[in-house]
Amino acid sequence: MAKPPAATPIDKPSPIARARTFYSEVRAEMDKVAWPALDEIKSSTSVVLILLGMVSAMIYVFDGVFQFIVIQVLRLG
Repeated sequence: MAKPPAATPIDKPSPIARARTFYSEVRAEMDKVAWPALDEIKSSTSVVLILLGMVSAMIYVFDGVFQFIVIQVLRLG
């Protein structure tokens, strides 16, 4: 059987050239991003922090309740 012809190697750009291309493409995409205004960032951050505090408090209360229940159940056994 005859061997198929060997594929010719494709010249790949150097790692530095690929890094430059990647950086320029990332920069082009980042220019397209619609960044939020400072006021919007502040209000979103405050909402996240308030909700974080509320969820933390809820978890703290549930943990205390479950701890009490487990201690009571283990004392019965």
